[in-house]
Amino acid sequence: MQQPFRFSQQTLECDLVIFRVAGEVDLATSPELFMPLIDACCQHRGVVIDLTATDFLDSTAVAVIVRAWRATNSVQPGRVHLVIEPGGQPERILQLCGIPREVPTFASLSVAVSELLTLAELSEVRLSQGIRNAGLGAPAST
Repeated sequence: MQQPFRFSQQTLECDLVIFRVAGEVDLATSPELFMPLIDACCQHRGVVIDLTATDFLDSTAVAVIVRAWRATNSVQPGRVHLVIEPGGQPERILQLCGIPREVPTFASLSVAVSELLTLAELSEVRLSQGIRNAGLGAPAST
């Protein structure tokens, strides 16, 4: 028996969000997912979309994922990761649409979070190096 559609968000201390989606995501339910997912992607360092409890995705659900990925990828690549159950319908539709070639996709939530944390830390290191290299660091004390 398939589960009813639902989603939840969990913000981790490191400002990453785990966005859990369950049930069927289709033309009727994907609009409910769109704005909360876009908001999470725009307001946090990174988002892991956990689809392991999702029974079914249609093209509108795939479009929501792609739009969220594009919204963040244009600003800072790699801030959205997917977690999918191997062998399920969501994995098949995402594979058919070529999503794993663009959006980092994992079979484990812990691995996805770890990878996203690593990317976020690397981004911070690059940003602080760029600030120092541009001479925009803290003012020298006199």
